[in-house]
Amino acid sequence: MPAKKKDTIIDIQSPQLDKDIKSATSETTKGKASKANTSTTLEKTKQTKASKEKSPKPVTLGRLELAKEVMKAVGEDIEITGQEAEAIVSEIIQSMIDSLKEGNKIEIRGFGSFRLRSRRARRGRNPKTGVAVEVPGKNIVYFKMGKDLKDYLKEQPISDIEYLLPEDFKVYTKNNGVINWPAPGFKEVVLPTVNQYMGKDGGYVAFYTRNKKRGVYSVGGGIYVVGQIRLKGSYIGRIFHPHGYVNQDISAAEEFKEMGKKIFDVDCWAGGDTGGWFGM
Repeated sequence: MPAKKKDTIIDIQSPQLDKDIKSATSETTKGKASKANTSTTLEKTKQTKASKEKSPKPVTLGRLELAKEVMKAVGEDIEITGQEAEAIVSEIIQSMIDSLKEGNKIEIRGFGSFRLRSRRARRGRNPKTGVAVEVPGKNIVYFKMGKDLKDYLKEQPISDIEYLLPEDFKVYTKNNGVINWPAPGFKEVVLPTVNQYMGKDGGYVAFYTRNKKRGVYSVGGGIYVVGQIRLKGSYIGRIFHPHGYVNQDISAAEEFKEMGKKIFDVDCWAGGDTGGWFGM
Protein backbone atom coordinates (compact mmCIF):
# COMPACT_ATOMS: atom_id res chain seq x y z
CA MET A 1 0.00 0.00 0.00
CA PRO A 2 1.54 3.36 -1.09
CA ALA A 3 2.49 5.76 1.67
CA LYS A 4 0.03 8.62 2.21
CA LYS A 5 1.30 12.03 1.11
CA LYS A 6 1.87 14.49 3.90
CA ASP A 7 1.55 18.25 4.10
CA THR A 8 4.65 20.16 5.17
CA ILE A 9 3.62 23.00 7.49
CA ILE A 10 6.00 25.77 8.47
CA ASP A 11 4.58 28.04 11.17
CA ILE A 12 6.04 31.58 11.03
CA GLN A 13 4.83 35.08 11.88
CA SER A 14 4.97 37.07 9.81
CA PRO A 15 3.59 45.73 -0.14
CA GLN A 16 1.69 62.61 -15.56
CA LEU A 17 -3.00 82.44 -27.06
CA ASP A 18 -4.50 81.80 -28.95
CA LYS A 19 -1.44 81.99 -31.29
CA ASP A 20 -3.04 84.54 -33.53
CA ILE A 21 -2.78 87.53 -31.14
CA LYS A 22 -1.49 91.00 -31.96
CA SER A 23 2.26 91.28 -31.55
CA ALA A 24 2.47 93.44 -28.43
CA THR A 25 0.01 91.36 -26.49
CA SER A 26 1.51 88.20 -27.88
CA GLU A 27 5.01 88.91 -26.61
CA THR A 28 3.77 89.81 -23.14
CA THR A 29 1.52 86.82 -22.91
CA LYS A 30 4.16 84.48 -24.25
CA GLY A 31 6.55 85.73 -21.61
CA LYS A 32 4.04 85.02 -18.85
CA ALA A 33 3.14 81.68 -20.37
CA SER A 34 6.78 80.75 -20.57
CA LYS A 35 7.28 81.52 -16.89
CA ALA A 36 4.12 79.64 -16.00
CA ASN A 37 5.16 76.63 -18.06
CA THR A 38 8.61 76.69 -16.55
CA SER A 39 7.10 76.86 -13.07
CA THR A 40 4.72 73.98 -13.87
CA THR A 41 7.55 71.89 -15.29
CA LEU A 42 9.67 72.49 -12.20
CA GLU A 43 6.78 71.57 -9.95
CA LYS A 44 6.14 68.34 -11.87
CA THR A 45 9.83 67.54 -11.67
CA LYS A 46 9.78 68.06 -7.91
CA GLN A 47 6.66 65.89 -7.58
CA THR A 48 8.19 63.14 -9.70
CA LYS A 49 11.39 63.24 -7.66
CA ALA A 50 9.43 63.16 -4.41
CA SER A 51 7.37 60.25 -5.70
CA LYS A 52 10.49 58.29 -6.54
CA GLU A 53 11.94 59.04 -3.12
CA LYS A 54 8.76 57.80 -1.44
CA SER A 55 8.62 54.65 -3.59
CA PRO A 56 12.03 52.95 -3.40
CA LYS A 57 12.81 50.31 -5.98
CA PRO A 58 11.90 46.81 -4.71
CA VAL A 59 14.81 44.58 -3.80
CA THR A 60 15.24 40.87 -4.45
CA LEU A 61 15.82 38.64 -1.45
CA GLY A 62 18.27 35.86 -2.28
CA ARG A 63 19.82 33.25 -0.01
CA LEU A 64 22.42 35.67 1.30
CA GLU A 65 19.80 38.32 2.15
CA LEU A 66 17.61 35.71 3.83
CA ALA A 67 20.61 34.50 5.82
CA LYS A 68 21.21 38.06 7.05
CA GLU A 69 17.58 38.22 8.16
CA VAL A 70 18.04 34.98 10.08
CA MET A 71 21.08 36.45 11.84
CA LYS A 72 19.07 39.54 12.81
CA ALA A 73 16.21 37.43 14.13
CA VAL A 74 18.27 35.14 16.35
CA GLY A 75 21.30 37.37 17.01
CA GLU A 76 20.16 38.46 20.47
CA ASP A 77 19.75 34.89 21.71
CA ILE A 78 22.16 32.77 19.68
CA GLU A 79 25.63 33.48 18.32
CA ILE A 80 25.56 32.47 14.66
CA THR A 81 27.92 33.15 11.78
CA GLY A 82 26.89 34.25 8.30
CA GLN A 83 27.98 30.88 6.91
CA GLU A 84 25.86 29.02 9.44
CA ALA A 85 22.83 31.23 8.73
CA GLU A 86 23.20 30.65 4.98
CA ALA A 87 23.43 26.90 5.59
CA ILE A 88 20.17 27.02 7.57
CA VAL A 89 18.40 28.90 4.75
CA SER A 90 19.76 26.46 2.15
CA GLU A 91 18.58 23.50 4.22
CA ILE A 92 15.06 24.93 4.52
CA ILE A 93 14.85 25.62 0.78
CA GLN A 94 16.14 22.16 -0.09
CA SER A 95 13.65 20.50 2.25
CA MET A 96 10.84 22.42 0.52
CA ILE A 97 12.08 21.30 -2.90
CA ASP A 98 12.31 17.69 -1.77
CA SER A 99 8.82 17.84 -0.28
CA LEU A 100 7.33 19.20 -3.51
CA LYS A 101 9.13 16.50 -5.50
CA GLU A 102 7.36 13.92 -3.37
CA GLY A 103 4.00 15.51 -4.21
CA ASN A 104 3.44 17.04 -0.79
CA LYS A 105 1.92 20.41 -0.01
CA ILE A 106 3.95 23.06 1.81
CA GLU A 107 2.12 25.51 4.04
CA ILE A 108 3.74 28.55 5.64
CA ARG A 109 0.99 29.84 7.85
CA GLY A 110 0.16 33.48 7.31
CA PHE A 111 2.23 33.60 4.11
CA GLY A 112 0.76 30.95 1.84
CA SER A 113 1.02 27.43 0.51
CA PHE A 114 2.85 25.71 -2.34
CA ARG A 115 1.94 22.54 -4.22
CA LEU A 116 2.54 20.91 -7.59
CA ARG A 117 0.04 21.20 -10.41
CA SER A 118 0.09 19.29 -13.68
CA ARG A 119 -0.62 21.08 -16.95
CA ARG A 120 -1.77 18.95 -19.85
CA ALA A 121 -0.12 19.09 -23.25
CA ARG A 122 -1.93 21.54 -25.53
CA ARG A 123 -1.80 23.19 -28.94
CA GLY A 124 -0.63 26.81 -28.57
CA ARG A 125 0.60 29.61 -30.80
CA ASN A 126 3.91 31.45 -30.93
CA PRO A 127 2.97 35.03 -29.85
CA LYS A 128 5.66 36.54 -32.12
CA THR A 129 5.11 34.58 -35.33
CA GLY A 130 1.54 33.31 -34.90
CA VAL A 131 2.68 29.80 -35.88
CA ALA A 132 0.84 26.94 -34.14
CA VAL A 133 3.05 24.86 -31.85
CA GLU A 134 2.61 21.84 -29.62
CA VAL A 135 3.12 22.76 -25.97
CA PRO A 136 4.13 19.71 -23.90
CA GLY A 137 2.61 18.95 -20.55
CA LYS A 138 4.53 19.97 -17.46
CA ASN A 139 4.42 20.27 -13.70
CA ILE A 140 4.30 23.75 -12.16
CA VAL A 141 4.47 25.03 -8.59
CA TYR A 142 1.20 26.71 -7.59
CA PHE A 143 1.23 29.32 -4.82
CA LYS A 144 -1.85 30.36 -2.86
CA MET A 145 -1.61 33.42 -0.58
CA GLY A 146 -2.27 33.02 3.11
CA LYS A 147 -4.77 35.20 4.99
CA ASP A 148 -2.18 37.45 6.66
CA LEU A 149 -0.44 38.23 3.35
CA LYS A 150 -3.76 38.77 1.58
CA ASP A 151 -4.97 41.15 4.29
CA TYR A 152 -1.67 43.05 4.13
CA LEU A 153 -1.88 43.51 0.35
CA LYS A 154 -5.45 44.81 0.62
CA GLU A 155 -4.19 47.65 2.81
CA GLN A 156 -1.41 48.68 0.39
CA PRO A 157 -1.85 51.48 -2.20
CA ILE A 158 -2.36 50.11 -5.70
CA SER A 159 -2.03 53.30 -7.79
CA ASP A 160 1.25 52.11 -9.34
CA ILE A 161 -0.50 49.09 -10.90
CA GLU A 162 -2.78 50.22 -13.71
CA TYR A 163 -5.20 47.31 -13.90
CA LEU A 164 -5.86 46.02 -10.40
CA LEU A 165 -9.18 45.52 -8.65
CA PRO A 166 -9.99 44.71 -5.00
CA GLU A 167 -10.85 41.13 -4.24
CA ASP A 168 -14.21 42.24 -2.80
CA PHE A 169 -14.99 44.03 -6.10
CA LYS A 170 -18.54 45.46 -6.06
CA VAL A 171 -20.56 45.55 -9.29
CA TYR A 172 -24.14 46.59 -9.97
CA THR A 173 -26.50 44.50 -12.05
CA LYS A 174 -29.89 44.93 -13.70
CA ASN A 175 -31.46 42.37 -16.03
CA ASN A 176 -28.49 41.21 -18.17
CA GLY A 177 -26.41 44.38 -17.70
CA VAL A 178 -23.62 45.17 -15.27
CA ILE A 179 -21.74 48.35 -14.31
CA ASN A 180 -19.15 49.14 -11.65
CA TRP A 181 -20.78 52.20 -10.10
CA PRO A 182 -24.03 52.57 -8.10
CA ALA A 183 -27.10 53.51 -10.14
CA PRO A 184 -30.85 53.59 -9.40
CA GLY A 185 -32.52 50.26 -10.01
CA PHE A 186 -29.24 48.30 -10.04
CA LYS A 187 -28.48 45.64 -7.45
CA GLU A 188 -25.11 45.60 -5.70
CA VAL A 189 -23.27 42.27 -5.69
CA VAL A 190 -19.69 41.23 -4.98
CA LEU A 191 -17.87 39.68 -7.94
CA PRO A 192 -15.28 37.19 -6.66
CA THR A 193 -11.93 38.53 -7.85
CA VAL A 194 -8.69 36.63 -7.39
CA ASN A 195 -5.48 38.63 -7.81
CA GLN A 196 -3.36 35.63 -8.61
CA TYR A 197 -0.79 37.71 -10.55
CA MET A 198 0.41 41.03 -9.06
CA GLY A 199 2.74 42.29 -11.81
CA LYS A 200 2.05 45.50 -13.75
CA ASP A 201 1.63 43.55 -17.00
CA GLY A 202 -1.59 41.91 -15.87
CA GLY A 203 -5.34 41.95 -16.32
CA TYR A 204 -8.47 39.91 -15.75
CA VAL A 205 -9.97 36.81 -17.26
CA ALA A 206 -13.68 36.39 -16.53
CA PHE A 207 -15.20 32.97 -15.92
CA TYR A 208 -18.66 31.94 -17.15
CA THR A 209 -21.01 29.09 -16.34
CA ARG A 210 -24.50 27.83 -17.13
CA ASN A 211 -25.05 27.00 -13.48
CA LYS A 212 -27.57 29.68 -12.45
CA LYS A 213 -27.24 28.94 -8.75
CA ARG A 214 -23.50 29.58 -8.80
CA GLY A 215 -23.59 32.65 -11.07
CA VAL A 216 -23.14 36.16 -9.66
CA TYR A 217 -24.97 37.89 -12.50
CA SER A 218 -26.41 37.04 -15.92
CA VAL A 219 -25.06 38.15 -19.31
CA GLY A 220 -28.02 36.61 -21.16
CA GLY A 221 -28.54 33.37 -23.04
CA GLY A 222 -28.48 31.32 -19.85
CA ILE A 223 -24.86 32.32 -19.19
CA TYR A 224 -23.65 33.66 -15.84
CA VAL A 225 -20.42 35.17 -14.55
CA VAL A 226 -18.93 33.41 -11.53
CA GLY A 227 -15.78 35.49 -10.97
CA GLN A 228 -12.51 36.73 -12.45
CA ILE A 229 -8.81 36.02 -12.02
CA ARG A 230 -5.89 38.39 -12.60
CA LEU A 231 -3.21 36.85 -14.81
CA LYS A 232 -0.10 37.94 -16.70
CA GLY A 233 -0.89 39.33 -20.17
CA SER A 234 -2.15 42.48 -21.87
CA TYR A 235 -5.28 44.25 -23.08
CA ILE A 236 -5.94 44.68 -26.80
CA GLY A 237 -8.88 47.02 -26.90
CA ARG A 238 -11.13 45.93 -24.07
CA ILE A 239 -10.22 42.25 -24.39
CA PHE A 240 -7.57 40.80 -22.09
CA HIS A 241 -5.16 38.30 -23.67
CA PRO A 242 -3.35 36.05 -21.19
CA HIS A 243 0.37 35.49 -21.71
CA GLY A 244 0.82 32.84 -24.42
CA TYR A 245 -2.74 33.23 -25.72
CA VAL A 246 -2.54 36.45 -27.75
CA ASN A 247 -5.39 36.63 -30.30
CA GLN A 248 -6.57 33.15 -29.33
CA ASP A 249 -10.01 31.98 -28.24
CA ILE A 250 -9.44 30.98 -24.63
CA SER A 251 -13.00 29.76 -24.02
CA ALA A 252 -12.09 26.19 -25.00
CA ALA A 253 -8.65 26.11 -23.35
CA GLU A 254 -8.49 23.30 -20.81
CA GLU A 255 -5.95 25.22 -18.72
CA PHE A 256 -8.51 27.91 -17.90
CA LYS A 257 -11.37 25.46 -17.43
CA GLU A 258 -9.29 23.65 -14.84
CA MET A 259 -8.27 26.94 -13.22
CA GLY A 260 -11.88 28.10 -12.96
CA LYS A 261 -13.04 24.76 -11.61
CA LYS A 262 -10.33 24.75 -8.96
CA ILE A 263 -10.87 28.32 -7.76
CA PHE A 264 -14.65 28.75 -8.15
CA ASP A 265 -15.63 25.09 -7.67
CA VAL A 266 -17.98 25.01 -10.68
CA ASP A 267 -17.70 23.93 -14.31
CA CYS A 268 -16.89 27.10 -16.25
CA TRP A 269 -14.97 28.59 -19.15
CA ALA A 270 -12.89 31.74 -19.64
CA GLY A 271 -13.25 34.99 -21.59
CA GLY A 272 -11.18 38.17 -21.73
CA ASP A 273 -13.88 40.86 -22.06
CA THR A 274 -13.03 42.68 -18.84
CA GLY A 275 -11.66 46.02 -20.10
CA GLY A 276 -14.96 47.70 -19.34
CA TRP A 277 -14.01 47.81 -15.66
CA PHE A 278 -11.24 50.25 -16.65
CA GLY A 279 -13.28 52.42 -19.03
CA MET A 280 -12.05 50.73 -22.22
